[in-house]
Amino acid sequence: MKTILAESGIPELKYKLEVIQQPVRARMCGFGERDRRPISPLPFLRLRISDENGPVNIHEIDPGFFVIHASLYEEKTNREAMLVVHPSSMPGSPQCVDNLVGEKTAHGKRLCDTQGVEDIWFIFRDLSVRAEGIFYIKFTLTYLGWQGNLNTGEFPIKMLETVCSNPFTVYTAKRFPGMIETTRLAYCFVQQGNKIPTRRDPTKRLFDEVNDDTEDTRKSKKRKVLNKSL
Repeated sequence: MKTILAESGIPELKYKLEVIQQPVRARMCGFGERDRRPISPLPFLRLRISDENGPVNIHEIDPGFFVIHASLYEEKTNREAMLVVHPSSMPGSPQCVDNLVGEKTAHGKRLCDTQGVEDIWFIFRDLSVRAEGIFYIKFTLTYLGWQGNLNTGEFPIKMLETVCSNPFTVYTAKRFPGMIETTRLAYCFVQQGNKIPTRRDPTKRLFDEVNDDTEDTRKSKKRKVLNKSL
């Protein structure tokens, strides 16, 4: 593939960014750091790149140079909601903290979907929201390369594409209806070596428990019973 570079050092290509796995709901994490729950399901984005001749060969592109930054917005007002006032701060001098918590950036990876189609994907595996409300996430795609090498900050970083997620609701702990079951796409990415928090399939858990009844396991159970009786 012949890559055309503009004066900015960025390939002159067409970028199509899509939110394939949309966030649906989340449980507000409040202002502590221990009880954070990720947005459910996790946002997954797909990037497809083409030139004047059609889709490019993504194996001739370093996907790690492509980075997406996530920003939180209020659904009703379309205002940025990245900060929220901490309730313990003084009325005269309010202290703001991050409303969107976790890893707000994701680097591109070459991954196959459930149909075996390979594309450049971005996985946001650790995003939580502190405050209750209805929000959406704006995802901004940037390119960290320069003339095929890493841009260390000497040159400007250009925004290539933006896309917004569907609105999702952040509930209080009492009103939260629960996490959504892990999707087939998430399991597909896990099988390719990506660390993604998943909800264990209850059918698989039952299967594991049944198949765990090996001779060593039975001996261990007997020892526990004997120890209790002593």
